Amino acid sequence: MKRIVLFSQKSCSNCKDAQQYMASKGYSYRLVDISSPKGRKEFNSTGARSVPVLRVGDQVLIGWNMTKFEKALKSKDQSAISPLGLPFLYSFRYKKTDSMCRFFFN
Repeated sequence: MKRIVLFSQKSCSNCKDAQQYMASKGYSYRLVDISSPKGRKEFNSTGARSVPVLRVGDQVLIGWNMTKFEKALKSKDQSAISPLGLPFLYSFRYKKTDSMCRFFFN
């Protein structure tokens, strides 16, 4: 199973929802309180600006969405996921036409 890290604050209701969901499913996870200096430093490394943030393996989910969380937990893709649910690392193909270059995102 992938490692799960939840970055949260005590006053965050969505963080509590995420904790309750993972507890109900029996998932083990590491809870990082971003109000501590060590937790804040680790949180800043994710590039996020708000909580909750979940790190599932190598993927980073910003905000709590049960469906996206389960998808990240089961996926083999290790790229990060943005708040819009799109991967940060895009695959593309390169096509050269005359002197112009165009990138087509898959």
